[in-house]
Amino acid sequence: MEILLHLLCSTLPTRLLAYAPFLHSLRFGKWAVAVTMFCSQGLELLLAWGAIASGHPEQVRLIEFLFGPVAAAALFLNVRVSFPKLLFFSLFVIDYLMIVVGLSAFLSVRVLHSASRTWQSSMLCLTLYLITWIPIYRFFRRCVMRVEHTNAPLLWRIIWLVPALATAIVLTFTGSLDDAVVGTWPFLFARVGLLVCILVIYWVLVQALDNLQKQAELEKRLAVETHLLDVQIAEQKKRGQLLMENAELLQRQRHDLRHQLTAIQELANTDTEKLQSFLSSLMESIPALPEIFCENEAVNAVVTHYAAVCRRQNTEFSARLTVPASGVPDSDLCVIFGNLLENAAEACARMEQGRRFVSLQSVLHSGVLTVTMDNSCNGAVHEENGRFRSSKRSDFGVGLSSIQAMASAYGGGARFTYDGSVFSSSVYLNL
Repeated sequence: MEILLHLLCSTLPTRLLAYAPFLHSLRFGKWAVAVTMFCSQGLELLLAWGAIASGHPEQVRLIEFLFGPVAAAALFLNVRVSFPKLLFFSLFVIDYLMIVVGLSAFLSVRVLHSASRTWQSSMLCLTLYLITWIPIYRFFRRCVMRVEHTNAPLLWRIIWLVPALATAIVLTFTGSLDDAVVGTWPFLFARVGLLVCILVIYWVLVQALDNLQKQAELEKRLAVETHLLDVQIAEQKKRGQLLMENAELLQRQRHDLRHQLTAIQELANTDTEKLQSFLSSLMESIPALPEIFCENEAVNAVVTHYAAVCRRQNTEFSARLTVPASGVPDSDLCVIFGNLLENAAEACARMEQGRRFVSLQSVLHSGVLTVTMDNSCNGAVHEENGRFRSSKRSDFGVGLSSIQAMASAYGGGARFTYDGSVFSSSVYLNL
Protein backbone atom coordinates (compact mmCIF):
# COMPACT_ATOMS: atom_id res chain seq x y z
CA MET A 1 0.00 0.00 0.00
CA GLU A 2 2.90 2.35 0.63
CA ILE A 3 3.98 2.02 -3.00
CA LEU A 4 0.46 2.79 -4.23
CA LEU A 5 0.26 5.82 -1.92
CA HIS A 6 3.60 7.06 -3.23
CA LEU A 7 2.46 6.55 -6.82
CA LEU A 8 -0.71 8.58 -6.20
CA CYS A 9 1.05 11.36 -4.28
CA SER A 10 3.78 11.75 -6.89
CA THR A 11 1.64 11.79 -10.06
CA LEU A 12 -1.73 13.40 -9.23
CA PRO A 13 -0.47 16.96 -8.46
CA THR A 14 1.49 17.14 -11.72
CA ARG A 15 -1.46 15.91 -13.77
CA LEU A 16 -3.57 18.65 -12.23
CA LEU A 17 -0.80 21.13 -13.06
CA ALA A 18 -0.76 19.99 -16.69
CA TYR A 19 -4.42 20.96 -17.18
CA ALA A 20 -4.60 24.06 -14.95
CA PRO A 21 -3.32 26.70 -17.46
CA PHE A 22 -5.47 25.31 -20.30
CA LEU A 23 -8.93 25.37 -18.69
CA HIS A 24 -9.95 28.04 -21.24
CA SER A 25 -8.90 25.81 -24.17
CA LEU A 26 -10.64 22.50 -23.37
CA ARG A 27 -12.29 20.55 -26.18
CA PHE A 28 -14.96 18.75 -24.17
CA GLY A 29 -15.23 20.60 -20.86
CA LYS A 30 -13.99 20.07 -17.32
CA TRP A 31 -16.15 16.99 -16.78
CA ALA A 32 -14.29 15.19 -19.59
CA VAL A 33 -10.96 16.10 -17.98
CA ALA A 34 -12.15 14.77 -14.62
CA VAL A 35 -13.36 11.49 -16.15
CA THR A 36 -10.15 11.07 -18.15
CA MET A 37 -7.92 11.70 -15.13
CA PHE A 38 -9.98 9.41 -12.88
CA CYS A 39 -9.90 6.55 -15.39
CA SER A 40 -6.19 6.82 -16.23
CA GLN A 41 -5.14 7.25 -12.60
CA GLY A 42 -7.41 4.42 -11.47
CA LEU A 43 -6.15 2.06 -14.17
CA GLU A 44 -2.54 2.88 -13.28
CA LEU A 45 -3.16 2.16 -9.58
CA LEU A 46 -5.02 -1.04 -10.45
CA LEU A 47 -2.16 -2.35 -12.59
CA ALA A 48 0.37 -1.38 -9.91
CA TRP A 49 -1.69 -3.22 -7.28
CA GLY A 50 -1.77 -6.28 -9.54
CA ALA A 51 2.01 -6.20 -9.93
CA ILE A 52 2.50 -5.95 -6.16
CA ALA A 53 -0.04 -8.70 -5.45
CA SER A 54 1.72 -11.03 -7.89
CA GLY A 55 5.04 -10.51 -6.12
CA HIS A 56 6.63 -8.13 -8.67
CA PRO A 57 6.72 -4.69 -7.04
CA GLU A 58 9.67 -3.76 -9.26
CA GLN A 59 7.22 -3.60 -12.20
CA VAL A 60 5.48 -0.58 -10.65
CA ARG A 61 8.27 1.64 -11.92
CA LEU A 62 7.74 0.27 -15.45
CA ILE A 63 3.98 0.87 -15.17
CA GLU A 64 4.70 4.44 -14.08
CA PHE A 65 6.88 4.98 -17.16
CA LEU A 66 4.24 3.49 -19.47
CA PHE A 67 1.44 5.67 -18.11
CA GLY A 68 3.43 8.86 -18.72
CA PRO A 69 2.63 8.75 -22.47
CA VAL A 70 -0.96 7.74 -21.63
CA ALA A 71 -1.43 10.86 -19.50
CA ALA A 72 0.18 12.96 -22.23
CA ALA A 73 -2.17 11.48 -24.86
CA ALA A 74 -5.15 12.34 -22.65
CA LEU A 75 -3.85 15.91 -22.38
CA PHE A 76 -3.51 16.18 -26.17
CA LEU A 77 -7.04 14.82 -26.55
CA ASN A 78 -8.67 17.24 -24.10
CA VAL A 79 -6.80 20.49 -24.80
CA ARG A 80 -7.31 22.55 -27.95
CA VAL A 81 -3.69 23.61 -28.44
CA SER A 82 -1.27 22.58 -31.19
CA PHE A 83 0.64 19.34 -30.60
CA PRO A 84 4.19 20.84 -30.57
CA LYS A 85 3.19 23.47 -28.00
CA LEU A 86 1.55 20.89 -25.72
CA LEU A 87 4.61 18.67 -26.03
CA PHE A 88 6.80 21.60 -25.04
CA PHE A 89 4.70 22.32 -21.95
CA SER A 90 4.26 18.61 -21.07
CA LEU A 91 8.02 18.25 -20.74
CA PHE A 92 7.96 21.03 -18.15
CA VAL A 93 5.43 19.07 -16.07
CA ILE A 94 7.46 15.86 -16.42
CA ASP A 95 10.61 17.63 -15.25
CA TYR A 96 8.75 19.08 -12.28
CA LEU A 97 7.59 15.58 -11.30
CA MET A 98 11.13 14.18 -11.61
CA ILE A 99 12.54 16.96 -9.44
CA VAL A 100 9.98 16.62 -6.63
CA VAL A 101 10.10 12.80 -6.61
CA GLY A 102 13.90 12.87 -6.66
CA LEU A 103 14.20 15.36 -3.80
CA SER A 104 11.65 13.53 -1.65
CA ALA A 105 13.43 10.21 -2.26
CA PHE A 106 16.83 11.75 -1.38
CA LEU A 107 15.51 13.29 1.85
CA SER A 108 13.71 10.08 2.80
CA VAL A 109 16.84 7.95 2.41
CA ARG A 110 19.46 10.47 3.54
CA VAL A 111 17.64 12.22 6.40
CA LEU A 112 14.83 9.92 7.57
CA HIS A 113 16.76 6.72 6.83
CA SER A 114 13.74 5.07 5.23
CA ALA A 115 13.12 3.60 1.78
CA SER A 116 12.34 5.81 -1.22
CA ARG A 117 8.74 4.59 -1.64
CA THR A 118 7.51 4.52 1.97
CA TRP A 119 4.79 6.65 3.51
CA GLN A 120 7.50 8.99 4.83
CA SER A 121 8.65 9.59 1.27
CA SER A 122 5.04 10.13 0.19
CA MET A 123 4.53 12.75 2.91
CA LEU A 124 7.75 14.48 1.89
CA CYS A 125 6.55 14.43 -1.70
CA LEU A 126 3.22 16.02 -0.75
CA THR A 127 5.00 18.62 1.38
CA LEU A 128 7.25 19.63 -1.52
CA TYR A 129 4.22 19.89 -3.79
CA LEU A 130 2.38 22.05 -1.24
CA ILE A 131 5.37 24.40 -1.01
CA THR A 132 6.17 24.65 -4.72
CA TRP A 133 2.94 23.92 -6.62
CA ILE A 134 1.51 27.46 -6.62
CA PRO A 135 4.79 29.24 -7.59
CA ILE A 136 5.43 26.64 -10.29
CA TYR A 137 1.84 27.01 -11.53
CA ARG A 138 2.22 30.79 -11.79
CA PHE A 139 5.47 30.45 -13.70
CA PHE A 140 3.93 27.76 -15.91
CA ARG A 141 0.78 29.82 -16.56
CA ARG A 142 2.87 32.88 -17.40
CA CYS A 143 4.82 30.83 -19.92
CA VAL A 144 1.61 29.51 -21.46
CA MET A 145 -0.02 32.94 -21.71
CA ARG A 146 3.02 34.57 -23.28
CA VAL A 147 3.67 31.98 -25.97
CA GLU A 148 0.26 30.35 -26.53
CA HIS A 149 -0.59 32.68 -29.40
CA THR A 150 2.90 32.88 -30.88
CA ASN A 151 2.52 32.00 -34.53
CA ALA A 152 5.80 30.26 -35.42
CA PRO A 153 4.94 26.69 -36.50
CA LEU A 154 8.42 25.87 -37.79
CA LEU A 155 9.99 26.95 -34.51
CA TRP A 156 7.51 24.97 -32.41
CA ARG A 157 8.32 21.79 -34.34
CA ILE A 158 11.89 21.78 -33.05
CA ILE A 159 11.90 23.89 -29.88
CA TRP A 160 10.63 21.03 -27.70
CA LEU A 161 13.86 19.13 -28.43
CA VAL A 162 15.80 21.42 -26.07
CA PRO A 163 13.99 20.47 -22.81
CA ALA A 164 13.52 16.91 -24.11
CA LEU A 165 17.27 16.44 -24.44
CA ALA A 166 17.96 17.74 -20.92
CA THR A 167 15.21 15.50 -19.52
CA ALA A 168 16.53 12.44 -21.35
CA ILE A 169 20.07 12.97 -20.06
CA VAL A 170 18.98 13.32 -16.42
CA LEU A 171 16.55 10.40 -16.70
CA THR A 172 19.26 8.19 -18.20
CA PHE A 173 21.64 8.69 -15.28
CA THR A 174 19.15 9.08 -12.40
CA GLY A 175 16.09 7.16 -13.57
CA SER A 176 16.40 4.47 -10.93
CA LEU A 177 14.83 5.05 -7.49
CA ASP A 178 16.87 2.36 -5.76
CA ASP A 179 17.83 3.37 -2.24
CA ALA A 180 21.51 2.94 -3.04
CA VAL A 181 21.21 5.50 -5.84
CA VAL A 182 18.77 8.13 -4.58
CA GLY A 183 20.70 8.73 -1.36
CA THR A 184 23.87 9.84 -3.14
CA TRP A 185 24.96 13.43 -3.71
CA PRO A 186 25.38 12.98 -7.49
CA PHE A 187 21.69 12.02 -7.65
CA LEU A 188 20.74 15.20 -5.78
CA PHE A 189 23.02 17.38 -7.93
CA ALA A 190 21.53 15.86 -11.10
CA ARG A 191 17.93 16.53 -10.03
CA VAL A 192 18.67 20.04 -8.73
CA GLY A 193 20.68 20.71 -11.88
CA LEU A 194 17.67 19.61 -13.90
CA LEU A 195 15.53 22.13 -12.01
CA VAL A 196 17.93 25.00 -12.68
CA CYS A 197 18.44 23.93 -16.29
CA ILE A 198 14.72 23.66 -17.04
CA LEU A 199 13.85 26.98 -15.43
CA VAL A 200 16.62 28.73 -17.37
CA ILE A 201 15.68 27.01 -20.63
CA TYR A 202 12.01 27.90 -20.34
CA TRP A 203 12.72 31.46 -19.24
CA VAL A 204 15.12 32.05 -22.16
CA LEU A 205 12.75 30.45 -24.66
CA VAL A 206 9.79 32.43 -23.36
CA GLN A 207 11.78 35.66 -23.64
CA ALA A 208 12.81 34.76 -27.19
CA LEU A 209 9.24 33.91 -28.20
CA ASP A 210 7.97 37.07 -26.53
CA ASN A 211 10.43 39.15 -28.55
CA LEU A 212 9.34 37.28 -31.67
CA GLN A 213 5.71 38.13 -30.91
CA LYS A 214 6.59 41.79 -30.34
CA GLN A 215 8.45 41.86 -33.66
CA ALA A 216 5.42 40.35 -35.41
CA GLU A 217 3.15 42.96 -33.80
CA LEU A 218 5.55 45.70 -34.86
CA GLU A 219 5.52 44.44 -38.45
CA LYS A 220 1.73 44.28 -38.35
CA ARG A 221 1.55 47.83 -37.01
CA LEU A 222 3.94 48.97 -39.74
CA ALA A 223 1.74 47.31 -42.37
CA VAL A 224 -1.33 49.07 -40.94
CA GLU A 225 0.45 52.43 -40.93
CA THR A 226 1.57 51.87 -44.52
CA HIS A 227 -1.99 51.03 -45.49
CA LEU A 228 -3.26 54.15 -43.74
CA LEU A 229 -0.68 56.24 -45.57
CA ASP A 230 -1.89 54.83 -48.88
CA VAL A 231 -5.48 55.61 -47.90
CA GLN A 232 -4.54 59.15 -46.90
CA ILE A 233 -2.81 59.68 -50.24
CA ALA A 234 -5.94 58.45 -52.02
CA GLU A 235 -8.09 60.83 -49.97
CA GLN A 236 -5.75 63.70 -50.79
CA LYS A 237 -6.17 62.86 -54.49
CA LYS A 238 -9.96 62.93 -54.06
CA ARG A 239 -9.78 66.32 -52.36
CA GLY A 240 -7.50 67.57 -55.10
CA GLN A 241 -10.00 66.40 -57.69
CA LEU A 242 -12.78 68.25 -55.84
CA LEU A 243 -10.69 71.43 -55.82
CA MET A 244 -10.04 71.09 -59.56
CA GLU A 245 -13.75 70.61 -60.23
CA ASN A 246 -14.58 73.67 -58.13
CA ALA A 247 -11.91 75.70 -59.94
CA GLU A 248 -13.33 74.66 -63.33
CA LEU A 249 -16.84 75.54 -62.14
CA LEU A 250 -15.64 78.96 -60.96
CA GLN A 251 -13.91 79.57 -64.29
CA ARG A 252 -17.10 78.72 -66.19
CA GLN A 253 -19.14 80.97 -63.92
CA ARG A 254 -16.74 83.88 -64.48
CA HIS A 255 -16.96 83.30 -68.22
CA ASP A 256 -20.75 83.22 -68.06
CA LEU A 257 -20.82 86.29 -65.82
CA ARG A 258 -18.90 88.30 -68.39
CA HIS A 259 -21.47 87.49 -71.07
CA GLN A 260 -24.33 88.14 -68.66
CA LEU A 261 -22.98 91.58 -67.74
CA THR A 262 -22.66 92.39 -71.42
CA ALA A 263 -26.29 91.39 -71.96
CA ILE A 264 -27.41 93.46 -68.95
CA GLN A 265 -25.58 96.51 -70.27
CA GLU A 266 -27.19 96.10 -73.69
CA LEU A 267 -30.71 95.59 -72.29
CA ALA A 268 -30.33 98.56 -69.94
CA ASN A 269 -29.99 100.82 -72.97
CA THR A 270 -32.74 99.26 -75.08
CA ASP A 271 -35.45 97.28 -73.22
CA THR A 272 -36.02 97.57 -69.45
CA GLU A 273 -38.80 94.96 -69.39
CA LYS A 274 -36.54 92.32 -70.89
CA LEU A 275 -33.85 93.45 -68.46
CA GLN A 276 -36.12 92.79 -65.47
CA SER A 277 -37.08 89.37 -66.85
CA PHE A 278 -33.43 88.53 -67.50
CA LEU A 279 -32.39 89.61 -63.99
CA SER A 280 -35.18 87.51 -62.43
CA SER A 281 -34.09 84.38 -64.30
CA LEU A 282 -30.46 85.11 -63.46
CA MET A 283 -31.21 85.39 -59.74
CA GLU A 284 -33.13 82.12 -59.80
CA SER A 285 -30.17 80.37 -61.40
CA ILE A 286 -27.74 81.51 -58.70
CA PRO A 287 -27.09 78.50 -56.43
CA ALA A 288 -27.83 78.76 -52.75
CA LEU A 289 -25.03 79.20 -50.27
CA PRO A 290 -23.28 75.92 -49.49
CA GLU A 291 -24.41 74.15 -46.34
CA ILE A 292 -22.17 74.26 -43.29
CA PHE A 293 -22.27 70.83 -41.69
CA CYS A 294 -19.40 71.26 -39.22
CA GLU A 295 -16.58 73.61 -38.29
CA ASN A 296 -13.89 71.35 -39.73
CA GLU A 297 -13.41 72.67 -43.27
CA ALA A 298 -11.95 69.49 -44.74
CA VAL A 299 -14.69 67.25 -43.36
CA ASN A 300 -17.31 69.84 -44.33
CA ALA A 301 -16.02 69.79 -47.93
CA VAL A 302 -16.24 65.99 -48.06
CA VAL A 303 -19.74 65.91 -46.55
CA THR A 304 -20.92 68.73 -48.85
CA HIS A 305 -19.67 66.83 -51.88
CA TYR A 306 -21.46 63.60 -50.98
CA ALA A 307 -24.59 65.49 -49.93
CA ALA A 308 -24.75 66.87 -53.47
CA VAL A 309 -24.11 63.39 -54.89
CA CYS A 310 -26.98 61.96 -52.83
CA ARG A 311 -29.40 64.67 -53.89
CA ARG A 312 -28.53 64.20 -57.55
CA GLN A 313 -29.50 60.54 -57.26
CA ASN A 314 -32.70 61.31 -55.30
CA THR A 315 -31.35 60.15 -51.95
CA GLU A 316 -32.49 61.82 -48.73
CA PHE A 317 -29.47 63.19 -46.90
CA SER A 318 -29.25 64.46 -43.33
CA ALA A 319 -26.24 65.24 -41.18
CA ARG A 320 -25.79 66.56 -37.65
CA LEU A 321 -22.08 66.80 -36.99
CA THR A 322 -19.72 67.92 -34.30
CA VAL A 323 -16.16 67.58 -35.59
CA PRO A 324 -13.17 69.39 -34.05
CA ALA A 325 -11.39 71.87 -36.30
CA SER A 326 -8.01 71.04 -34.78
CA GLY A 327 -6.27 68.32 -32.82
CA VAL A 328 -6.70 65.63 -35.46
CA PRO A 329 -5.12 65.62 -38.94
CA ASP A 330 -7.74 66.43 -41.57
CA SER A 331 -6.52 63.53 -43.69
CA ASP A 332 -7.36 61.04 -40.92
CA LEU A 333 -10.88 62.40 -40.48
CA CYS A 334 -11.42 62.42 -44.25
CA VAL A 335 -10.50 58.72 -44.38
CA ILE A 336 -13.39 57.96 -42.04
CA PHE A 337 -16.05 60.35 -43.35
CA GLY A 338 -15.05 59.92 -46.99
CA ASN A 339 -15.19 56.12 -46.95
CA LEU A 340 -18.42 56.03 -44.94
CA LEU A 341 -20.22 58.42 -47.29
CA GLU A 342 -18.77 56.91 -50.45
CA ASN A 343 -20.01 53.45 -49.46
CA ALA A 344 -23.42 54.85 -48.46
CA ALA A 345 -23.85 56.81 -51.70
CA GLU A 346 -22.91 53.77 -53.80
CA ALA A 347 -25.27 51.52 -51.82
CA CYS A 348 -28.18 53.93 -52.36
CA ALA A 349 -27.36 54.31 -56.06
CA ARG A 350 -27.71 50.54 -56.53
CA MET A 351 -31.25 50.57 -55.15
CA GLU A 352 -33.88 50.19 -57.87
CA GLN A 353 -36.85 50.65 -55.56
CA GLY A 354 -37.61 51.73 -52.01
CA ARG A 355 -36.66 54.78 -49.98
CA ARG A 356 -33.09 55.95 -50.37
CA PHE A 357 -31.58 57.74 -47.41
CA VAL A 358 -28.32 58.54 -45.63
CA SER A 359 -28.33 59.74 -42.01
CA LEU A 360 -24.96 60.81 -40.58
CA GLN A 361 -24.24 61.98 -37.03
CA SER A 362 -21.16 62.66 -34.91
CA VAL A 363 -20.63 63.83 -31.35
CA LEU A 364 -17.56 64.75 -29.32
CA HIS A 365 -17.72 63.92 -25.62
CA SER A 366 -14.89 63.62 -23.07
CA GLY A 367 -12.27 63.43 -25.79
CA VAL A 368 -14.06 60.67 -27.70
CA LEU A 369 -15.35 61.35 -31.21
CA THR A 370 -18.24 59.04 -32.11
CA VAL A 371 -19.51 58.81 -35.69
CA THR A 372 -22.69 56.90 -36.55
CA MET A 373 -24.38 56.47 -39.91
CA ASP A 374 -27.41 54.61 -41.24
CA ASN A 375 -28.06 54.19 -44.94
CA SER A 376 -30.53 52.22 -47.02
CA CYS A 377 -29.29 49.21 -48.96
CA ASN A 378 -30.67 46.86 -51.60
CA GLY A 379 -29.84 43.66 -49.72
CA ALA A 380 -26.76 42.66 -51.73
CA VAL A 381 -24.51 42.57 -48.67
CA HIS A 382 -22.20 39.60 -48.14
CA GLU A 383 -20.69 39.12 -44.69
CA GLU A 384 -18.05 36.52 -43.75
CA ASN A 385 -16.72 36.27 -40.18
CA GLY A 386 -17.60 39.88 -39.41
CA ARG A 387 -16.09 41.23 -42.65
CA PHE A 388 -18.08 42.54 -45.62
CA ARG A 389 -17.20 41.75 -49.21
CA SER A 390 -16.82 44.58 -51.67
CA SER A 391 -19.61 45.17 -54.19
CA LYS A 392 -17.05 46.26 -56.78
CA ARG A 393 -14.79 43.19 -56.70
CA SER A 394 -14.64 39.70 -55.23
CA ASP A 395 -12.31 40.63 -52.37
CA PHE A 396 -13.21 42.16 -49.00
CA GLY A 397 -13.97 45.88 -49.00
CA VAL A 398 -11.00 48.21 -48.59
CA GLY A 399 -13.06 51.18 -47.38
CA LEU A 400 -14.37 49.50 -44.24
CA SER A 401 -10.96 48.02 -43.40
CA SER A 402 -9.44 51.50 -43.80
CA ILE A 403 -11.99 52.89 -41.34
CA GLN A 404 -11.24 50.09 -38.85
CA ALA A 405 -7.49 50.60 -39.20
CA MET A 406 -7.79 54.36 -38.66
CA ALA A 407 -10.03 53.87 -35.62
CA SER A 408 -7.54 51.37 -34.15
CA ALA A 409 -4.71 53.86 -34.69
CA TYR A 410 -6.56 56.23 -32.31
CA GLY A 411 -7.29 53.53 -29.74
CA GLY A 412 -10.89 53.23 -30.89
CA GLY A 413 -12.92 50.81 -32.94
CA ALA A 414 -15.48 50.40 -35.69
CA ARG A 415 -18.57 48.23 -35.96
CA PHE A 416 -20.75 47.53 -38.99
CA THR A 417 -24.13 45.77 -38.98
CA TYR A 418 -26.82 45.00 -41.54
CA ASP A 419 -30.44 44.11 -40.78
CA GLY A 420 -31.72 43.38 -44.30
CA SER A 421 -32.53 46.90 -45.48
CA VAL A 422 -30.38 49.28 -43.42
CA PHE A 423 -26.59 49.27 -43.14
CA SER A 424 -25.39 50.78 -39.85
CA SER A 425 -21.90 52.03 -39.08
CA SER A 426 -20.45 53.22 -35.78
CA VAL A 427 -16.91 54.48 -35.29
CA TYR A 428 -15.23 55.97 -32.24
CA LEU A 429 -11.80 57.57 -31.79
CA ASN A 430 -9.95 58.65 -28.66
CA LEU A 431 -8.66 62.11 -29.48
